[in-house]
Amino acid sequence: MALRHIVLLKVAKKEDVSICVEELKKMRESLKPHVPILSFIISENIGTYGSADVVLIVDFPDAATLKLYQEHPLHLAVVQKNTPITTERLSIQIPLSLFE
Repeated sequence: MALRHIVLLKVAKKEDVSICVEELKKMRESLKPHVPILSFIISENIGTYGSADVVLIVDFPDAATLKLYQEHPLHLAVVQKNTPITTERLSIQIPLSLFE
């Protein structure tokens, strides 16, 4: 079953939002040859409302690919880089079929 992985990040300092986004974009490009991802969206909050600063939305063909992504050294390195500048992280996995 295909699934969507959504991550919301709250960043401690607003000036660090762009750093967080850039690290995630670099990871996305580096992972392409290693993990078969269907879609990979990264954005900062462009509105005046919201309790998160950065969103990551990744579509995977199945749970095994999500696990491969989560355990991949490139992903773990970005988590380690972004952890000191983030104050909160929320995530959820939902069936991609909800969007059909």
